[in-house]
This record gives sequence, C-alpha cells and structure tokens, in this order.
Amino acid sequence: MPPLDSDMADLLDRLARAKAPDYPEMGAVLSRAFVDKNLPVIDVKPLPVHEMQDIHVDGWQGASLNARLYFPHQTSWASPLPVLLWFHGGGFTIGSIASYDAVCRTLCAKADVVVLSVEYRLAPEAKFPTAAMDAFSAYQWLLSHAADYGLDAQKIIIGGDSAGGTLTAATCLMARDAGMVQPLSQLLVYPGTCGFGETSAYTQYATGYRLTKPIIDWFFGNYLSSDEERNDYRFAPLYAESHAGLAPAWIAIAQYDPLADDGRLYAEKLRKDGTPAELVQYDGVIHGFLNFGGVIARAHELHDGMVAAMQRVI
Repeated sequence: MPPLDSDMADLLDRLARAKAPDYPEMGAVLSRAFVDKNLPVIDVKPLPVHEMQDIHVDGWQGASLNARLYFPHQTSWASPLPVLLWFHGGGFTIGSIASYDAVCRTLCAKADVVVLSVEYRLAPEAKFPTAAMDAFSAYQWLLSHAADYGLDAQKIIIGGDSAGGTLTAATCLMARDAGMVQPLSQLLVYPGTCGFGETSAYTQYATGYRLTKPIIDWFFGNYLSSDEERNDYRFAPLYAESHAGLAPAWIAIAQYDPLADDGRLYAEKLRKDGTPAELVQYDGVIHGFLNFGGVIARAHELHDGMVAAMQRVI
C-alpha cells in the first residue's frame, strides 16, 4: 500500500498540533464560520477569471438559493459557453460559495468553462431531502435560464465533492426518472453513495484521517430524520434500482478515505448498467484534499484530472 504523501502527513501533523475542535464540538454554525475562514488558508492560490457574478437560482419549494457564476472570458449569445454546475462538499452541514471560491476559480480558468457554484440549504436547519431537491431544482433552473447568461444548455456538466458528489449523482438519477436531459458528464469527487457505512474502507479509515466516523455520524444525524431515509437514492445513490441511462461519470477517490469504497462501488454499479464510468484513485491523500492545493501537490493533479475530464466532453 502506498504510504501517506509526505505533504499530506505534514499537514495532518500541523492540524493535530493546532488542536482545533472537531465539528461536532463546535456545532453547525461555528463549524461553517471556521471552514469559511480557515479553508482558504491551505487552498490553492486561485487563478484569475474574467468576471464573477453573484446571482440567485431557484431551489426546492420556491426557495431562492445564493449562487456564483465564474466566467473564463467574455461570453456572447452567439457563442454560448459550456458550464459546470458545482455542488460543494461538507456533509450537508458546512461549506459555502466562499469556502470553494478558490477551487471554482481554478476550474473555470483551467477548463475554460463557466462555473455555477450553488449554495444549497444546509442541515440541521434544512433536513433531508432539502439539499438533494435544491440541487435538482438548480439543474432545472440552469436548463431554463442558461441562455440568459450566455451559457450553452446543451453543454452542462454537473460536479461536486463529498456530499456535493452525492448531490451530483442524485441529480442525474432524478433527471433521468423525470424524463429530463442528462448533462454531458458527472464529476464525482470522493462521493458518498452508501447509506450505512457498510464498506471496508469506512472501517479501515474511520479514525486518524480527519473525516472520522464520529464526524460522519454527526453530519448524517444533522441531515437525516430516520434510518429509513438512508435507503433513499437521493441520499445513497448506490441504492437506486437502475443506473442505466445516466451521464458518463468521472469518479475520483482518495486512498486514505472512509468513502473510498463508495466511489469504487458506484463506478462498478454504473458500468454494470451500461453507464460509462472512469475511476481514478489518488494515492497517499485523504478526504477533502481537493481544497488543500496550497500545501498538497496532489490537489493540483486532481484539479488537472477534473479539467481533462471536462475538456473531453465539451
């Protein structure tokens, strides 16, 4: 087994010595503020973009969701641009447009695509299935309003990391079941796809790698109201009856991640049902390394992998 990446090991050591409280100890509100303040410190230095717009998109049941558009260059209605609809991670409880600003700017500039980053509603204030339905509603909104912003509704990619990967997979499943058009591709970065932590990776990496079992339990406890909801594919996309007729998937997993097998199993299920799925494992790193580009070189490899996956379909 490849060892922990040296930069990754150094960061884990620094975080351990800092003795920052865990999310359950801080609670949801303070955890959100902590992430928004501290994640940019270790994230990649963002590349410049042509323009950024803060807008609102339609959420579930009439909600208005904060969203941010990043443009790589001037757009025009005569030459509409492809767009990545992005859902951030954070266990359905933390994360925001602000904490993912650097990642979105980087993907926009490197891939030459517009990025629409959506702030779906968070738990525990918004329980299941709110986040999933907000994500699906945002996709519906984008299909209807892309032209208003010079975007190409026929060149949409949906992506997200962790809980955002779950929301991406669920959105594709809901779109298929509703008879809607699929995106060109779905980018799933260490997504959660199982409902009960039944994998060997979940046990093997349950402690020592930042995303621990107590933190996962806290996230899920915030979002879910019952164990029955763990069987719903909007929370656990692996449990959908069929995975046929979905957008091709590019799935990235981290080696030292309790969710690593979630990505592996989802790739297998997609392929079994005839949906193309590429699985890429990044060795030596932990869950969340997408946002560690300021200190972890492998984060840049992930960014480049995502960019290449997008450029192949647009």
